[in-house]
Amino acid sequence: MVNERTLPAGQAVDASWLIGLRWGSIAGQVVTILVAWHLFGVQVPFVELALVVGAEIAMNLGAAFWRRRRPMFPPELIAALFVGDALFLTLLLYFTGGAHNPFNFLYLVNIVLAAVVLGPRLTWLLAGVSAFGFGFLFFDSWPVAFDLAHPHDSEAAMALHMRGMWVAFVVAAAFIIYFVGRVTRELSRRNEELRTAREAVHRAEKLSSLATLAAGAAHELSTPLSTIALVSSELTRQLQSDGASAERIADAKLIRTEVSRCRTVLDQLAVDAGQTVGDTRSSVTVATLIAGALEGIKDRGRVSVTLATGVEQHELQLPLRAVQHAIRALVNNALEASTAKVDVSAAVAVGGLELTVIDYGPGMSDEVLTRATEPFFTTKSDAGGMGLGLFLVNAVARDLGGRLDLSSKPGQGTRATLSLPLAGR
Repeated sequence: MVNERTLPAGQAVDASWLIGLRWGSIAGQVVTILVAWHLFGVQVPFVELALVVGAEIAMNLGAAFWRRRRPMFPPELIAALFVGDALFLTLLLYFTGGAHNPFNFLYLVNIVLAAVVLGPRLTWLLAGVSAFGFGFLFFDSWPVAFDLAHPHDSEAAMALHMRGMWVAFVVAAAFIIYFVGRVTRELSRRNEELRTAREAVHRAEKLSSLATLAAGAAHELSTPLSTIALVSSELTRQLQSDGASAERIADAKLIRTEVSRCRTVLDQLAVDAGQTVGDTRSSVTVATLIAGALEGIKDRGRVSVTLATGVEQHELQLPLRAVQHAIRALVNNALEASTAKVDVSAAVAVGGLELTVIDYGPGMSDEVLTRATEPFFTTKSDAGGMGLGLFLVNAVARDLGGRLDLSSKPGQGTRATLSLPLAGR
């Protein structure tokens, strides 16, 4: 079931709820027939009513068989089921007093449900069929007999009819409240699924764009960087052969080093933006994952690691390089945000592994916190970052079925919690 607050017409829906509703309706009809006969003394034609109920059961079994083969029902099939229900209701009323039967309220239940699930065209079709069926009952129907002490006691018959109207009203109200509420919840749930799917597609598009951008940059810059690297190597050898000062030779070597660094950054950006998400998953322990993530961090001495008892040997199935880089990005962000120590901890929770990185820096405002995982959003005024770190961490977490949670207050630091599913969960 799909809804953007109202269900778009022409979309297929999962009608398992409708099949269940119709089973409940059939059971309610059987109970009503027995109660009318046993408690109110209504002489009902059991054979004719049994045939109608049997036809309803056959129709619902057909719908259930369809759903086993094709879970999604086209709107035309949903409308056909509603029309069938209206016709069956007309037959039941026909054999039990026609328009005088107080349970003619139930026509409205079908129309209300159709208005929620179907588009206006099919709903009006059902309303027309229901109006025709109800109108037909004014012209022809089977009268009902009552077991009254005085067969011609019209006051007793009217009192019985009024009680029947009250029961019919209660039944119709209960059906509308319960099932319309259920349908609305199903629509809301489907809305949430659609929103999540749209976010995933949007995120994948952004990652694809980043990968294309990074690959293009690496391709365009590879030639000039190679030229600079070659020239710097020749310059270093020339300076050494000419007996130049150690400072000038060191400067030439620095050029070569920085060129290598530029190429590494471009290659890593391409990997982070697109390739890591598709890495083959491998089994790794929590201890190995964190140890690898902390390798190469410049200010490693300020990082305090605390692992909960027994968590080191828990295993995860994940793309190792992508996740280690995500953890490294969180730690580097924390080190840049604070001159104090950074706490890294890992523990097993209900949802899997929770890895938390805490810094004690200036923190983030609510506005910054809301936008922290957006691509190309950064608060670094020295152009030290591209604003992709938290975006890529969040993307990796979501692709693995986990999540990234950020909490922060100005002046109180920031807590980043990366949740990852454990192997076998």
